Amino acid sequence: AETLHARDQITKTSRVAPTLLVVAVVAAVGLAGVIGLALNNSITRNVVRLTETAGELQTGNLNVRAQIDSADELGQLADSFNAMASYINVLVDTLEQRVEERTADLTESNVQLERANEELAREIGERMRAEQERERLLIAEREQAQRQAALFRLSAELAAALDETEV
Repeated sequence: AETLHARDQITKTSRVAPTLLVVAVVAAVGLAGVIGLALNNSITRNVVRLTETAGELQTGNLNVRAQIDSADELGQLADSFNAMASYINVLVDTLEQRVEERTADLTESNVQLERANEELAREIGERMRAEQERERLLIAEREQAQRQAALFRLSAELAAALDETEV
């Protein structure tokens, strides 16, 4: 009787075992699907965030940072991305500062050049006026010399004429 009872138990168990096995496999597949979907959503969400952040940086927003808090490869990528964005921001700020300094230097140089040009123009004007005055004086001197030469010739002719009349 005990053997029969054991056989009945074995038969019942062997009928229930495939059903339990199917239920366990379905549950395992379902659990694996849920875990895979959760991981996929997490990865996809982080990739989307990183892509959006990269788009913001590309449009010129140098203060944007990737907000991904994970220790996996995407978290490391986000940290590297943030470090790169910070470095670019520092470079741009430094460049803008240098451009402002160079612009101020160039503005000062232009002011000095304008002053030098004004001084040169003033000196050139004075020299031109002096040259014109020298030319005027030379012409006046030439005319005076011609008058004196004419008077000398006239006085020589008068002296010769007086000498002849006295003789």
